[in-house]
Parts: sequence; structure tokens; C-alpha cells
Amino acid sequence: GCPALTSCKVHAINAALRDAPAGALVLWIDADALVAELQVTLEAVHAAHGAPELLVAKDVTPTCLINAGVLLVRNSEWSRQLFAELWEGAAPKGLAFLHKKYHEQSRLEALLRAP
Repeated sequence: GCPALTSCKVHAINAALRDAPAGALVLWIDADALVAELQVTLEAVHAAHGAPELLVAKDVTPTCLINAGVLLVRNSEWSRQLFAELWEGAAPKGLAFLHKKYHEQSRLEALLRAP
């Protein structure tokens, strides 16, 4: 289960990555986001950006450089490990990322910066 609302996204993405076939695309869209161009496929967007493991938007503020409101994740060992580590930051033992200004988004940014 989810210890807090901000961690439910991470929990849901982890579940989708466990259930999806290898190489499948998993899309997360926050409730306040929308799809503007219905004729464009996820596969086309993914390919247009070089088919990365993770597509995440740049934020408009310097406080947190990414916006995790829309995430496109390719199911791979790397992405499963990344989101497992992100979930560890939300574990009931600590809820570490809940004390950051942008919650899971700040923790995701830190994990992506880690060597």
C-alpha cells in the first residue's frame, strides 16, 4: 500500500513495471495533466527522444529541475531499479522524500544525479 498520497504514484509505477512485458512503455499522468495531441502515439514520442529508459519533463522553476507529473518509462532492469530505489525513499520506515519540497520529484531528481 501507499503510506502517503505522494508515494502512490511511485507504488503504481512499480506495480506497472512488475506487470508489463520487458521493453513495454509505462505512462504516468498526474490528475492535473492532459493529452493535447491525440494523434501522436507514445511510441512516436519515445522514438523522437532517442528511445530513452525514462522521459521526464523539465520544470519551469530552478528549485526542482524536473516535473514528474508526466513520466514515460521503458520497462527495463535500469528503470525497475530506479523506481525501486525511489520507493525505498517512501517506505513507511522513513518517508524521507515527504519532507522535501517536491516530494517524490525531488528524490527522483537526486537519484538521477547520483553517480
